[in-house]
Amino acid sequence: MEKKLTSEGDVKQSSSQRYCAKFEKLPFPMSAFNPPQKDEYEKRICCKKCRECPFFCWPMPGTPGRDGKDGEDGRDGVDGQDGADGQHGITPHIGDNDNWWIDDVDTGIPARGVNGQDGRDGVDGQHGRDGTDGADGQPGRDGADGRDGIDGQKGEKGDPGTFNSSSIFIWKTSQQTLAPAPLAGAQGDAVEFTDFDNYGTALSFTNSTNINILEAGRYSIRWEVYKTGYDSAFSLYFDADGTGAVMLSGGNYGALSHDEKYSGQTIANLAEGGVLTLNRIDTLYPLKILNQISDEIPAIGASITVIKIA
Repeated sequence: MEKKLTSEGDVKQSSSQRYCAKFEKLPFPMSAFNPPQKDEYEKRICCKKCRECPFFCWPMPGTPGRDGKDGEDGRDGVDGQDGADGQHGITPHIGDNDNWWIDDVDTGIPARGVNGQDGRDGVDGQHGRDGTDGADGQPGRDGADGRDGIDGQKGEKGDPGTFNSSSIFIWKTSQQTLAPAPLAGAQGDAVEFTDFDNYGTALSFTNSTNINILEAGRYSIRWEVYKTGYDSAFSLYFDADGTGAVMLSGGNYGALSHDEKYSGQTIANLAEGGVLTLNRIDTLYPLKILNQISDEIPAIGASITVIKIA
């Protein structure tokens, strides 16, 4: 408890105030040198002559000490709660008059700047060096067919052509029996010939059944048979390369039993190296090629004539 001073010579102290023997207890710390007005608190005013007072024994304030070390940082506070969402702002837009508008208010500010003046032409640059040749482009598409041109003038008469005609005629003077064909219209036995007459270089006859085509071209072919009195049919066959013979178009003919002699003919393009034959193509009884009539008068049983026409 604080003690009140009542006589001179007594000097006491408390934790926050100083006491002087001349006066009663001061109502304020000695560090505050602005006491109340003297006329109001004459008995309580300190004379502020502590250095000269024989009763003052309290030590004068010393030199201030060094600042203490900073205290440790306090812990982070708890995060505050999120604030409420703000209202949506208004996005400016360009109006029909090309000004910026905010909501329905025309700001009067153009949204587009005024076109600047054209700049002056720059100085012509120096010619660049020639570049390297580029890679060849892909071929272009075929163009549309052009219109037919006007007929040219008639040319001069050319030299006579040098077509060399060739022909061969083969015939049969002996009898021959031919078996039926394996299937109706299929290639059956070939007619055998005994004699021939050849002209030119396009044809040859090397065995009893084959006519050899030595030059490619267009050929006229005619054949004839004299046989016994049954229904029958024959056709020309052509083997172009040794892989199998085929019937020549227009070369197949037939006859009823009472027609003992009949013929056939065709025109065909024949390849060089091919072989031509005459074959039976019906499936009736065995058929005999004849070589005579009554009284043993000899007659030709079969023949073929081949002529190169182009």
